[in-house]
Amino acid sequence: RTAPAGAERLYTERLMRLPTSFWCFNPLEDTPDPAPAPVLRNGYVTFGCFGNISKISRRVLLSWAAIMRELPDCRLMLKAITFKDEEAKTSILRWLEAAAIDLARVSLVPPDEPQHLYAAYADIDIILDTHPFNGGTTSCYALWMAVPIVTLEGEALISRMGASMLHTLGLNDLVTRTDADYVRAAVTLARDTPRLVKLRSELRSRMLSTPLGSGALYAREFEQACTEALEARHAGTDTAARPATPVLPEKELIRRATFVQQSGQQQAAVRIIDYCLLHYPASVGARIVKSGFLEQKGHVEDAHVILSEALDLLPSDVDRHGIEINQARLDLLRARYADVDKQTAALLDAPLDALGRLHVEIYRAAALSWPPTPRQAAAPASAPLPFISIVVHCDDDARFAEIEANLAAVLAPGRYDIVRTRGEWRVAGYAEAIRAARAEIVVLMRAKVMILASQFQAELVNALETLDVVGCAGATRLAGTRWFDAGFPDAHGATVLPNFGPVGGLSLSVYGPTHRRLHTGLAVLDDSLFAARKTVFKRLAFDTELDGEHGLAELDWFARVHAAGLRLGAAPLLGVARLESPGRVGRTWHDCATLFQKRHGVADTSDTSTVAGASVLLPSPTHAVPLLANFYTDEAGGHA
Repeated sequence: RTAPAGAERLYTERLMRLPTSFWCFNPLEDTPDPAPAPVLRNGYVTFGCFGNISKISRRVLLSWAAIMRELPDCRLMLKAITFKDEEAKTSILRWLEAAAIDLARVSLVPPDEPQHLYAAYADIDIILDTHPFNGGTTSCYALWMAVPIVTLEGEALISRMGASMLHTLGLNDLVTRTDADYVRAAVTLARDTPRLVKLRSELRSRMLSTPLGSGALYAREFEQACTEALEARHAGTDTAARPATPVLPEKELIRRATFVQQSGQQQAAVRIIDYCLLHYPASVGARIVKSGFLEQKGHVEDAHVILSEALDLLPSDVDRHGIEINQARLDLLRARYADVDKQTAALLDAPLDALGRLHVEIYRAAALSWPPTPRQAAAPASAPLPFISIVVHCDDDARFAEIEANLAAVLAPGRYDIVRTRGEWRVAGYAEAIRAARAEIVVLMRAKVMILASQFQAELVNALETLDVVGCAGATRLAGTRWFDAGFPDAHGATVLPNFGPVGGLSLSVYGPTHRRLHTGLAVLDDSLFAARKTVFKRLAFDTELDGEHGLAELDWFARVHAAGLRLGAAPLLGVARLESPGRVGRTWHDCATLFQKRHGVADTSDTSTVAGASVLLPSPTHAVPLLANFYTDEAGGHA
């Protein structure tokens, strides 16, 4: 029923039709027995639609309105995860009202907890299927709980799923072809209370007697269909119609695979890219994308092989530098440092754009810094270091002990103190903490931050001779609600960040095309760690209206410091590692972001997640320091 004769034109794959049901549903868990029809206790029929509200079309709403006019006592319950959001509920209510549906007879409820999922159908007499995109799994849940469905059958599979299930169960009269028939079938069934009661008592046993509800029956039909198809092919008697629809273009398949992967559906993305390679076996682009997928899963050797295949397939007169840069990165992950040295030396003479050159230079710096063990940076000239105070907001005692150990390992003994603050709000405690600090130079540091460089104090003092506020990275302009929204090449400096995904570990991210040890003229800074003299903090206070874990109060403070004519800058050799990504969710974030945007006139970029720059996976946190030293102060990057 999902693909009748002639449907081949809608598909790129060859169809294999099963005689009964296109899928099987039999929950492998204990479920409650079907409840009595709620019309018996309510005195009226309750219609329902559970699932994705994006399937509720204008056409469906008008049909529902007609049904409810015919049945003035009926009710409609819509259940979807969307209704956890009050704004979404308001929007749906406007849709319903525009379709002339009486809102007093409608309930919008969020989904039930898993343990109550099946029991929720005890409140529904009839499910009204959506069109053109029918319900799928939710329809199976309903039928399992003996709740009948009225569906509107269309042409493609997405609008024939309900019809397939109902025909399998012998409920042919509930499958309709027109809007008028859909309304008529729903009204007729709603007025037939004896039939609703009867269906409650027999629909599950009916389902279990068909391949729709029996895994054994479904497997038997599927096995038979596979056997017949293979036998016909081997015998040369295969007369099944071939699909008339061509596959999607290569570029479109690659685009979809990339989009799906970015949405977090890694396995689906791999299937799409493998499908692309099946139909376009010489695709260079698909190989490049698949190489990236493999790398993210930690299969570096396989990623390198498929990238080499892409390079071999590429015509010699086509720009090959992008693939070669990716090869250098993979060779770095494979600890093939000599190969990376050779590759990047050649690429430095190639006509690369600024971002491509930054990648080459950071890979080259790593190749020269790490083998066979990380080459440590030269110790800074011994000079008396001024006393500094570190302000840390941390509620967790175990984490604070780790911070103390980290600072003791990298700071000069007896030349610093730590001021700890606690509580839900971070910047609210800054003023008192800064007053309590013994030193004139005050460092504000997040709890999930680690200092990697032993020359931290020397670099900090050196930077504050030129700057009023210093961090490890920042940007020359405020473009959004994160400092790195400014993008390449307006962001500068370096940070060590978590490498999210299956590989894990830490990555060093370097921003901006310049190799200066000190980046001046910045408008905002990374808020994970920054420092200034007490006089600066006394001159400009933090705004507690923007307080929270999201860091908008700090970003706002940087913007006001810059507007006041003070000097902000980044010293990447501070060697700062941020051990977790800052949260950007919840009502508090959105409320603060709205205020921030009005104050600074920036666009809402709260969904931004990619930092524009170059990054390299670190074998260990200690590998970051020599790489930074060589990149910013040595010959590796070609700069002094």
